[in-house]
Amino acid sequence: MNSMVMILYRILQKKNASQIPRILANAIDFLETHYDDYAQDPVFLKDIHEIGAVISTIVQPGINVELASRLLPLMRANHIPIRMASHITAVGAAFNFVSSTINHSCDPNIFLFFEGNQIRVRSLKKIEAGEELTRCYTPEHLCIVRRQPWLKHGDFFDCWCRRCAEEDKEIRALAESGGTTLGEFTRAQVSLDILLNNTRSAAATPNIYPPGFSDCNYVEQTLVELATEPMRIGEWPGHIDPMPSVRLTLGGLMVGQGQVSRGTQYALRGKLVCRRRSGPSWVNEMIELTMHSLAAYSVQDSDSPEFADPRVPTTRDADILLCGYLYRVRSEAVKWFGVGTDFYTRVQDLFNATTEGRNLVHRLDSAEFEKEFTVAQEKFLKWAGIPAEFGIRLRS
Repeated sequence: MNSMVMILYRILQKKNASQIPRILANAIDFLETHYDDYAQDPVFLKDIHEIGAVISTIVQPGINVELASRLLPLMRANHIPIRMASHITAVGAAFNFVSSTINHSCDPNIFLFFEGNQIRVRSLKKIEAGEELTRCYTPEHLCIVRRQPWLKHGDFFDCWCRRCAEEDKEIRALAESGGTTLGEFTRAQVSLDILLNNTRSAAATPNIYPPGFSDCNYVEQTLVELATEPMRIGEWPGHIDPMPSVRLTLGGLMVGQGQVSRGTQYALRGKLVCRRRSGPSWVNEMIELTMHSLAAYSVQDSDSPEFADPRVPTTRDADILLCGYLYRVRSEAVKWFGVGTDFYTRVQDLFNATTEGRNLVHRLDSAEFEKEFTVAQEKFLKWAGIPAEFGIRLRS
């Protein structure tokens, strides 16, 4: 709500300063407000009227309180998340008239990100002439069990796009094959998503943990319990959301708490055994995997007893895998964000700084390095218990 209040405050300020063209002000009037839907919640209705009164008093005494109160739901219904290229999650909210007219799909063909004070629009797939542009209103990693309530309660519609239909069919089949009910399975998904949010908070603020999350072993045990409780037959599939994100984040938490090898195994399972094999979030998550887990693994003491086991990847293997993954990430960053963006420049700088600090024998674009990379990745996959088909190709 705080973001919506700030947006409304800015708009009313601009309106009073005659900085909003009349044609735009008239166009905004045609946007859906969902006021009647929001009005079904008496607490929300009371809040928006109180906030409207406060804003109208601050911006311009005597301004129509009803107008301010009705604009607040409009901002909530039509805002867009501020997603910076370097962030997986949104860092704020904004209002842009053109962006607000783009409809939703859980399997969209475009995505928006902020570059300075600009909104950049990039395609996610080939778009045919005359095809409608769609964006996803929810965080990409959310499973159907979390996406649909988000859309129903926040945007007041039911989504049954291709992705929703496929995921619904899949989890029903998994519940049946796992000897559980659909309700038990979906409740576990919700609990795993809550675990993910708490783990992200713990990893992002290492000195301020949610209760219990200062111990990554507790988080791991909770994950195991949540994933095994509903599955009376077999194991929770590693690719079903939010399991990949939970494992990746838990891996980073473990590495931060000194369990580097165990954390790297978790991070690899989370990122590689995942249905998202490309895209903007893939780039962000691969940077998280490489620079948090693999980078820490590569600087371990090579004389440590654990490296006496030939099945354990060496720090040299980690150097090769780290540089190979960043090589692929750099090419994907160009594809999804564009070569002229600040984010790509930072990815390029990260790539240069990381690869120059490694004692690589062969150039990364050579056939010899590709062979080294393949061997190193196979060793890491086997060590982490990941099937070989989930490996990443050096070149897209």
